[in-house]
Amino acid sequence: MWYLTCFVAVWLAELAWWRADPLGFRQRRPWVVWAVRIFAAIVVFNAAVIFAAPDRRVAGAAVVAALVIARRFERRLEDAAERALPGPLQGPEGCAPVAAEGE
Repeated sequence: MWYLTCFVAVWLAELAWWRADPLGFRQRRPWVVWAVRIFAAIVVFNAAVIFAAPDRRVAGAAVVAALVIARRFERRLEDAAERALPGPLQGPEGCAPVAAEGE
């Protein structure tokens, strides 16, 4: 059960970081992103497949497969969005700051 508590704590910490500093959250180091994703994937896989009742393991495996496929599509959309932008994101809302009138 401790791993579920840890999972919730990591998720809440990420949520708090995202709400407090959206730009900093988007610019976090890749190893942090992957560490959290791998941890979450292990927890979800164990809950959906390993510790599921035998008659529900197939459904759990289908859920895990759907999540993997959704992540692949999400990454493709992120790559396309990055190629479409003229430069790095500068504002917390994902937009470059607007120049004041008269400048």
